[in-house]
Amino acid sequence: MRIFRLLCALAAVVSLALLGGCATTAGYQTMLQTWVGQNEQSLVAGWGAPSAVSESPPYRYLTFTRFSGYTYTGYGYGYGYGYNGFYGYPYGYGAPGYTYATPILCSTMFALQNGVVMSSSFQGDGCVAN
Repeated sequence: MRIFRLLCALAAVVSLALLGGCATTAGYQTMLQTWVGQNEQSLVAGWGAPSAVSESPPYRYLTFTRFSGYTYTGYGYGYGYGYNGFYGYPYGYGAPGYTYATPILCSTMFALQNGVVMSSSFQGDGCVAN
């Protein structure tokens, strides 16, 4: 019984480590390597229509840009003032701080030669494997 519990705990830790390891840019790079050697039709079938296509012989470049939400940054630069009105009723005015929304993007480019994926590159905060 004790060994069984130990094995279950070990399996849980290993599973969490694997799941956590996938949500990294290293995991994203590993996923992209699976596309090397695939043809353009398979790439477009898997990724959808590219955001941009360019050519510089002998290469053809397909770029895919993905949006995955926003990060929010708040700044507490609020201001305000107040005074006591007639009969002691409090009145006041103020403005809250600011919150900025920054899009989370990932731009992935595949270099193809003769219709076959030769390499890939990426940039952006949203480039993590699921």
